[in-house]
Amino acid sequence: MASSRTIKVGEIDVRIHLDSGFICITDLAGVRGNASDNIKNWMRNVGSINFFEAWENEHNKADAPLNFDQFRIQSADNAFTLTTARLVEAG
Repeated sequence: MASSRTIKVGEIDVRIHLDSGFICITDLAGVRGNASDNIKNWMRNVGSINFFEAWENEHNKADAPLNFDQFRIQSADNAFTLTTARLVEAG
């Protein structure tokens, strides 16, 4: 049985993981504009940062918690970007 399926959003096929129901944001980001820029802008949003913190607290309980306050404070700066590499570097 397939672990994912796709739905059509505009002209883009967007993958959905069947077990979790998660939507591939990389696919979704390409619906309008530059996918890379859209993901960077989404990741720097304070709501997204709160989501990452909740995800980490739920799924990485054994690890030392990251200090997401620094990301929230920096997100007010227009030059701030948050990447997956930066999250990994933070712990």
